[in-house]
This record gives sequence, structure tokens and C-alpha cells, in this order.
Amino acid sequence: MEDELIQIFPTPVTITKYKGSLVDELKYIDTLEYIKQKGNNNFKTKDTYLLKHKQLKNIKDFINECINKFTKNIYQSDQKLVVTQCWLNKNPKGSSHHEHCHPNSIISGVFYFKQNFHLYNFLKHHNIQ
Repeated sequence: MEDELIQIFPTPVTITKYKGSLVDELKYIDTLEYIKQKGNNNFKTKDTYLLKHKQLKNIKDFINECINKFTKNIYQSDQKLVVTQCWLNKNPKGSSHHEHCHPNSIISGVFYFKQNFHLYNFLKHHNIQ
């Protein structure tokens, strides 16, 4: 009898560092309109389709490259995934980001402009019935 590996609830995570300069992008994102979020004092861009902005083309290209690499290497697929929404959050000192999930997403990603990645910011909940 052969063993069969069944991966239940696997969560692959990749970390890819952006090697380009963010000087122009940082200047641009400071010009965007932000809305203060209730309860946690952070800010979210009013526009949730930021990858359509030509000023963020380098970031868009990087994100798409990461998605394609992830899809090919992790899912073993040549299927092209499409980013449907993209927005920015600003978390001033003393603010927080609310706990949330993305139930309709095949994959989700985070691009940090000014902060290092911290895995402990991510939680996984399973509602098993």
C-alpha cells in the first residue's frame, strides 16, 4: 500500500523583496486621497483600483511577476491570475489594522512600502461545520 499525502488547509506564503527604487511611487502615494477608518485610526485609499494608475506601473509589473511565479511554482499552473482590487493602507503610530479575511480570493498579497514583512501579522481561521 502506498501512502497518499493529503494537504488539508495548506497555506503557502512567499516573500519577495522589491529591488527597485520606490522614490517616485512614495511621492505619488502621498498625493492620493485617503479615508480614515472607524475604530482603528488607520487610513485607506478612496480608490481601490490603484494598479490602474500609470504612476504605479513598476509596482503593478512586480506584483504580476510575483503572482505568475507563485502560480507556476506553488500551484504548478500556467493559468494567469488577475488582480481585481488594490488599495493602500496607512497606519500612523498608534493605529492598527483590523482582523479580516479574503474569502473570495484565490491568493492575497501585501506590498509593504515602508515596513518590513512580519509573519505574525497574519492569522488563519477555519469555520468547520
